[in-house]
Amino acid sequence: GRVVDAFVVGYDIDDMTPVVELFCSSESDMFVRVDRVLLEAGVAKPADLSKVMQVLPKPIFVDGLGVPLPLHAKMSTAASV
Repeated sequence: GRVVDAFVVGYDIDDMTPVVELFCSSESDMFVRVDRVLLEAGVAKPADLSKVMQVLPKPIFVDGLGVPLPLHAKMSTAASV
């Protein structure tokens, strides 16, 4: 198995949906973006960068229930990330 690192890099200015980038390490210990795979599979949508309030990248930690810790307390849309 691989560990996927998720980082919040901004929020949609209309509905505050988090904008994330996903990475995992390759066999040569290089970080590879994996959110492109989700976009190509149709399970994620690209962000409209003109409507993104950018923030410094913040890691997302997942609790034992699979809920992103920094997001579930503030927004109900975190499950759609």
